[in-house]
Amino acid sequence: MYLFTMEIGDPSRDGHGMTDTFIYESSHPMDEVLEVYKESCLKLGITLGRETPGEELFNEYEQSYIPGEVYERLREHDCPLAFERWYEDLDRYYLEDDLSSFVEWLIKLSNPEIELTEVKLERLNPRGWGYGMFSE
Repeated sequence: MYLFTMEIGDPSRDGHGMTDTFIYESSHPMDEVLEVYKESCLKLGITLGRETPGEELFNEYEQSYIPGEVYERLREHDCPLAFERWYEDLDRYYLEDDLSSFVEWLIKLSNPEIELTEVKLERLNPRGWGYGMFSE
């Protein structure tokens, strides 16, 4: 088995600075998983992090939605995730699941044999230590 992390949000901290880190155990090495993810993005004509050409999704501040045409492409490929149309006058669908689930689905779209399991870790210090160690 292989371990790797997936960052969702702004890991460079040059914008809003908020991120979530997901840890995964995988049946395949990270390089192979990343290539399979890229294959799915190319197949769907999308990109999440600009590593493939295609329509950029979830890359702008507070852009938690996809355009209707992308929604239709995902449905054509049996995407099981929940999207909801909040505004009748806008052709936008908001992701109800978390983005890591979407990336998991993208990976399995091109290689269903890849096994991914999210690893939940307990924090040694739930309240944190060293608040004063960081400054601007």
